[in-house]
Amino acid sequence: MRFPDVEKTLLKLKAADKLVLTMFSNGSHITLENARKTHQVLKSVFPHDKVFSVDDVQAYKPARASYAHLLKAVGKTNKPEDVILISSNPFDICGSRNMGMRALWINRTGAKWIDRLGDGPTWIVESFSELATFDPTQWK
Repeated sequence: MRFPDVEKTLLKLKAADKLVLTMFSNGSHITLENARKTHQVLKSVFPHDKVFSVDDVQAYKPARASYAHLLKAVGKTNKPEDVILISSNPFDICGSRNMGMRALWINRTGAKWIDRLGDGPTWIVESFSELATFDPTQWK
């Protein structure tokens, strides 16, 4: 994996069993399945029924249809605030926030938030490893 903290943190999150973890991507179903085959941690943490692609709605993030697809897939269409999208992409943060979700921005570069497409992140961390202690009820 590109960032060494990702695998260890994903395994910690899975072991803690406090959050429902899903994979949501602009990648195709084939791409996501290949990623799960190539990286055992992805297969372990994200079973097939927890992997969602925008392919199903033919609309790339940050299109509203893509996030509506995720909300429907996880049964949260009427409670988007229960969903926390985690991404290092500002467009993803804005897109999810525009749909009423909460969002955690992984800001590895220490950049300032400058995106004007919508609301900024609910939370900001500097590394994926910080998610190992993530508790949305405690974080401000």
